[in-house]
Amino acid sequence: MRLIAIYLMSAFAGVGIGIVNPLIPLLLAASGASGSQVGLAATVMFAGLGSAALAAGQMADRRGPKWGIVLGALIYAAALVLMPSANGFGAFLIIRLLEGVGIGFLIVCLESAVNLIVAAERRGRAMGTYSLVFAAGVALGPTLGVLFQSSVALPFWVASMVVALAGLFMMIAFRNPVSEGKTGSLLYAGLFALIWGPILAALCYALVEVTLLSLYPLYLTHFGLEPERVSLVYSIYASGAVLSPLIAGAVSDRFQRESVMVASGVLLILGTGLAWLSGTTGWIAIATAVMGLASGAIYPVGLAMIGDRTPVHQLGAANSLFTTAYSGGSILGPFSVGVLMDAYGAPVLFAPLMVVGLVFLILAIVDLVRSRATR
Repeated sequence: MRLIAIYLMSAFAGVGIGIVNPLIPLLLAASGASGSQVGLAATVMFAGLGSAALAAGQMADRRGPKWGIVLGALIYAAALVLMPSANGFGAFLIIRLLEGVGIGFLIVCLESAVNLIVAAERRGRAMGTYSLVFAAGVALGPTLGVLFQSSVALPFWVASMVVALAGLFMMIAFRNPVSEGKTGSLLYAGLFALIWGPILAALCYALVEVTLLSLYPLYLTHFGLEPERVSLVYSIYASGAVLSPLIAGAVSDRFQRESVMVASGVLLILGTGLAWLSGTTGWIAIATAVMGLASGAIYPVGLAMIGDRTPVHQLGAANSLFTTAYSGGSILGPFSVGVLMDAYGAPVLFAPLMVVGLVFLILAIVDLVRSRATR
């Protein structure tokens, strides 16, 4: 039952995020914000997410993940309520920072809870299901948001209510899993040596996925794709990313998780290479589907690897490092690749992504060899 509660919380959090994500740039643009200011607002959110993740890991290890889930949901809900009434761009940045803090607590503590309550032989499927329901919620959110377009603020209020009620449900119904291991003052001590593989996988994953979602439209329109075809390509990527977590998680329960990471690296390079070299819409669609399948597999398998390798009293800290790495990649990727595209044009998009994919594959192979050598 606790796992079902986590899935429900994840789904409702995804719905809340999905309702407001397409509206935030529009809200900023309506207030006169420039494109760079919209990008800065997203960067501030990810900075808040990464910073809060470190505190959330400490909290989950010391007191269990339940109260971090509740706190994150309520902070995020408060940020959503405040967004439509932000008085100036500076105030909006503070609210987006608050949003990132709430999401950081929510994600780290949800993922820590899964790792705490699920046995190793079922961890991949559990993490895959967790990723699947969250992605499904994000995909459903914009459709629900359309129903509340009678005022600018109403979708934000609805999303806030969904997330807050889910948080209150967890407060009432969820039994807190608290680790019984020792917790000292240095909960992060020695962790990176154990989990550098999944940590760097999260960094590379975010560098590719968030950069792709941010800049792919510029690449596609450069080659003359109409807006409706650009949207179709996005749907193809999302479909792959939604389907693969559950499949990859289940496969990783039967075979070595590090091998699944290597296979994901091969797919990532194949997808980015096809997208870079393809000249037709059909090949672009195939390449995008391959990239979606690869990206969707990396996140849940990485989380399961953390659960396998980490002492139980450090699971919160380990999950927070994973989330912080994801946040760092989300900040670094779109900005740095955007600078390259400004200098060399839209076609350069997949050159740095290919390099990241190659680095990811090399790291995954090294991690696989190291894990086999230590068994």
